[in-house]
This record gives sequence, C-alpha cells and structure tokens, in this order.
Amino acid sequence: TKVIIGITLAVHVCACTFWLVKVLSNSDEEMQEFMVTVSAPVEDDLSQHYMVSFYYITTVFTTIGFGDIKAENNTERIFSVIVMFIGSIIFGTLLAEVNEAVGQASRVAREKDNHVQLLLDFSRENEIPAEVENEIINWATFEFLQGRHVRVQNEILSNLPDQLHR
Repeated sequence: TKVIIGITLAVHVCACTFWLVKVLSNSDEEMQEFMVTVSAPVEDDLSQHYMVSFYYITTVFTTIGFGDIKAENNTERIFSVIVMFIGSIIFGTLLAEVNEAVGQASRVAREKDNHVQLLLDFSRENEIPAEVENEIINWATFEFLQGRHVRVQNEILSNLPDQLHR
C-alpha cells in the first residue's frame, strides 16, 4: 500500500512540475499549439492540463513513451531525463518490494513443507494408516500456520518498548 501511495504521489508531483516547466519554457502560442496537437481543449482547463501531464509522466515512468507527447525544448528534455531517473528508482523499488513479498511467501511455504515432510516420514516409518496420516497432516498444517501467526505476534510484542506493555 505504501508503495502504491508513493508511486501515485511521485507521478502527481512530477505531472504538476512538468506542466509548470512546460508553461514557463513555452510561449502562449506554443502552448496553444501543443494543446491542439494533443487533442485537448485550448481553453484554460486545469483538469485537461493535469490529464495531459499525468499521461506524459506515466508513459515516462513506465518507459512506454508513445511519443504523442514529448519534450519539445531543452528545459523539458532536462526535466524529462530527471523524471526518467525517478521512474527507474521507483520501478526498482517496486520490483524489490514484490521480490521481498514473494521471497517471504516462499520461506513460509518451505518451512511448512519441511514440517509436513517430517510428519510424513514419521507416519510412514510407523505404518500409520493413510486416513489417520491425512488427519495428522491437516492438523499439523493448520497448527503450523496458526503457530507461526502467534510467533510473529509475540516477536512484535517483545520488541515494543517497556512503557507500551500492559
């Protein structure tokens, strides 16, 4: 959730800044021509300006860059390069977050599988009937996941400062 909020905020700030750069680095005639080129109403409509900027920044961040809106002068080009770097950092952060989530899920799955395998080995060594074995595995899986939840909760609580303990 924090990553999505961060990305949205970064796109918003960059979109607003792009429009500011565009307005400051172009004449009124160039701005009107630009609005016609991007099929937006020429009148001073803030929502249209924002949508054009938001669209441009999103294409830069995602590296799609359709080319229908582009940097048209050196000031816009410099700003666009900065936005490309920001987009690369955001994309890298997003990939790292996804990788961490997948890695955590894989670790938990491996722990559970190891736990279940130990029980299966024990069950087969002691010739426990299949029906009973299935019951044991189902219970062990449930207990493992519940126990993990309790262990995580206890770890969090043990790391709290003393004044926060009841």
